[in-house]
Amino acid sequence: RSRVVNDTIFSKKLNAERTCSVYLPPSYGEVPGKKYPVLYLFHGMSQTNQDGYGADMCRRWPTV
Repeated sequence: RSRVVNDTIFSKKLNAERTCSVYLPPSYGEVPGKKYPVLYLFHGMSQTNQDGYGADMCRRWPTV
């Protein structure tokens, strides 16, 4: 089952913590060392990591 994990990262440029969301496909973790493609999506200044491409959109993405 796919899932979205929320975490925080520290931005040196902003000198602040920022929240990020990571989509994990259904097969994630089944094969140790398996590599997955990465897609980075950045929200606008007045939005959050949940706007526009939250868990609902992740469910529509094709899985690997």
